Amino acid sequence: MGYILLLLMALVSFGSAQEFELKTYCVPEDDCWPSSSDFDTFIADNPNMEVVQRGDDGWTRASDLVLNRRVSEAPGVAMFASSKEDVIAAVKFSVEHNMNLKVISSGHEFIGRNSHPGSLQLSVREMRDISTDLSCSEHAPGCMTVGPGVYWIEAYKAANAVDRIIMGGEERTVSVTGWALGGGHSPVSRKLGLGVDNIVEMEMVTADLSVVVMNDNGITTTLDNGTVVSSDDTDLWWAVRGGGGNTFGVVTQLIYKLHEQPAKFTSIDCTLGGAEKGYKTMKEMRLAMRDVEMDLPDEFGGYILTGATCYTTIPSCKMAVYATYAFTHWGSESDNQEWFDKIRSAAEGSPHSQGRCNVEEFDSFYDYTAGKPNVTYGDHDMYGVFVSPDEYSEDFIDKEAKVYGNAFGATRPITATYIRLGGQTKNTSSGATAINPLFRNAMYTIAFGGVKGPIKKYNKMLDKMITKRGQYFSECDDDLLPGVWQEQFWGDSYPRLLEIKRKYDPDNHFTCKQCVGSDGSTLLPTVLIMIVASLLVYHH
Repeated sequence: MGYILLLLMALVSFGSAQEFELKTYCVPEDDCWPSSSDFDTFIADNPNMEVVQRGDDGWTRASDLVLNRRVSEAPGVAMFASSKEDVIAAVKFSVEHNMNLKVISSGHEFIGRNSHPGSLQLSVREMRDISTDLSCSEHAPGCMTVGPGVYWIEAYKAANAVDRIIMGGEERTVSVTGWALGGGHSPVSRKLGLGVDNIVEMEMVTADLSVVVMNDNGITTTLDNGTVVSSDDTDLWWAVRGGGGNTFGVVTQLIYKLHEQPAKFTSIDCTLGGAEKGYKTMKEMRLAMRDVEMDLPDEFGGYILTGATCYTTIPSCKMAVYATYAFTHWGSESDNQEWFDKIRSAAEGSPHSQGRCNVEEFDSFYDYTAGKPNVTYGDHDMYGVFVSPDEYSEDFIDKEAKVYGNAFGATRPITATYIRLGGQTKNTSSGATAINPLFRNAMYTIAFGGVKGPIKKYNKMLDKMITKRGQYFSECDDDLLPGVWQEQFWGDSYPRLLEIKRKYDPDNHFTCKQCVGSDGSTLLPTVLIMIVASLLVYHH
């Protein structure tokens, strides 16, 4: 009876959710693609915007902005905006000529949402203005206004110059925009929350060429004809904070909260590993640290890096398993000496310890991030999952260790990165922004990848161990079925997101892979399949 009630509730929730129809765009090979004359007129009317077409000098640079080569696709034309007016002109041109508009800032993207063959690729990376205001009325410690192309390292440097910290990602060349639109996690999330919790205001150009400014008080819209309309409607403000990029419009400016920064910022890195008995070794070294992980104070954030991988390839692959605990701390070591000692004792006391834990103190969060290497992208697909404190059990670690043990024995690499959540990430109402409520309640979001065999086993393990699958929009599986990705990225928030999408982009001009409104199908059949599958797992 309970299953039937659950099914009926799902029908009420999702039954009316109808996706947009799949859209066909003009590409360079089509007669509908803009003519040379069209481009010449556009360039003459927008002299401050660089426009690069196929065959032009600079085409290689212009078409090579996506850093993840696995998902990079050559656009039909590339435009480089340096102002809000440039963005409006590019959006207008793409609408008039039915072009697939893809917005790109830093170029970081795991599944290719900023790239599509034959698209109009609009780069906002030249829009990098930064200003700080320590007397802003919205947030007492101060605010920072940034252009959409600003890299986090630039924002950190500007915040540090006024003795403040801004909450952003550890990867220093990620931009401030796409990171936040998907949710945004950070080494300091347990102290300062998620990216969506730290945005004070956002400016965006929508498909009808309006410029909208959104905040907690509502929305002010400047229409294409210059008319200004204000209201207390916060629907779009809710949607853009977690609903994903390239979906509702093009962001042209953000205002972020600044925070008082600690006197010191500290990292502690401990590595455990072994080249024998993969399952037993992984289980022992993970269990050695679990009790410490469960009770770490909110001042500690950071990552756990685990894997079964080749430690040498000469003359052939020789496998090892490892777990690196890369924790960060808000403050100096002496501020929380008891917990630094507990971390050391657990890690260095393990028979699989690879030496003493390394502790390093920095004068600021900026100094910590400035020394970090740039992210590199591998050839393997990525997958993701949220894990709650209750799910992160000894049994979970045992089952995960068996997956690593099988990969170890079969010489088939697999790796996973655990991003530490909790603390302030769960202190905001689950419905305050569009992110999946599972994000709020998670202890970790895990991003994992590798060759097919181990990944298949890892996913099967998760299906058995995780009560309800969810994953982070920006670090996700790129081949989920329609209806499944909507549920895993946004949960019950998706129907509302789709409704807001219809309101602000009724012709579905902004589309991208696994983004709101980009499915082209009715949700009902896939949701039913998903519900039945989840019930079977639950029953099992």
